[in-house]
Amino acid sequence: KDNMNYTPLNDFPRKYNMNSDSVKEKIRILITGSTGFVGKAIKNELEKTELYDIYEMSKHVGVDLCSDKAIDDFFKYEYPSFSYIFHCAVASNTYSDTKYSTINDNLINFNILKMWNERFPQAKFISFGSDACYSDIFPHTEEHFFSGIPNSFYFNYAMAKRNMVAELMKHVEYGNRYLVFIPSSLYGSGFDFRDSHLIHDLIKKLFTLKNNPISTDLLKISKSIGLAQRETVYIDDFVKNVLSISFDDKIYNTIFNLGSLKLFTISEYVKMLCDIIGIDFFSLKFGTMDDLGSNKKYLDSSYAKQCLIHYHDAPIRETLEKTVQYFKSISTL
Repeated sequence: KDNMNYTPLNDFPRKYNMNSDSVKEKIRILITGSTGFVGKAIKNELEKTELYDIYEMSKHVGVDLCSDKAIDDFFKYEYPSFSYIFHCAVASNTYSDTKYSTINDNLINFNILKMWNERFPQAKFISFGSDACYSDIFPHTEEHFFSGIPNSFYFNYAMAKRNMVAELMKHVEYGNRYLVFIPSSLYGSGFDFRDSHLIHDLIKKLFTLKNNPISTDLLKISKSIGLAQRETVYIDDFVKNVLSISFDDKIYNTIFNLGSLKLFTISEYVKMLCDIIGIDFFSLKFGTMDDLGSNKKYLDSSYAKQCLIHYHDAPIRETLEKTVQYFKSISTL
């Protein structure tokens, strides 16, 4: 099983996959966290063609990734040979960071790396970092991924991500191949109502204001936070760029920043969303809250742009409109 053509004797497609005749011609891909925001978007994009046989591994299909035994049981009756592993599973995010979720993140990462090294070393391993990993005092370029200390607001989450990347780098000496992608703040259709990302949070707050004008007319963003600058990236653009790079066999064992190449203040995002939702931006009353996070977050994505013939980056207004429409379709506000 040290080569890409290895096919174990007990390698049978799962009952909900394609029939066995067609599966043999497909590229097998494993996605962890396939029901999360990023994992689901990757799965949906891959399913637009019939080139891939997709295996899912997450708690939503009955696999506790914190349990080494549960992962072993998952492969008890079959042992497929994967070409790619997209590791999207997380136990926490930058906004729901607790001591226990960070421990679980480290445990999940350890178990998945162990699985990769022992069972599927031939697979190209694709993982995802966070812009929270970058220190505020160093340029946000890939060579400074480990430089300095992450912002204290994101520290535990960021260090779990850094630890994952450090472990991947150690596997290079065994001949393994990996890629790590660092997105700016993600947004777009398909997010869970409970997701905490900048654009999603602003949309929820603005719809609350629009639908409950009597109960509250305060948008909890202070003037100083409103002037903070943020780069965001639309999920569909991010995934298309990820897949384009991942499926290039000449590119491996490196880190890529993937942003939108656009920087706006939070107040500018609020104004654009107000125009889309139908709220008079200038009538908003802004509340106060403690300043959190960095004053400016922007990723240098020039390395990725050099590697891609076409860098996917849809217009901001168009993608915000699609995100608002999706929110309307799932919201009870």
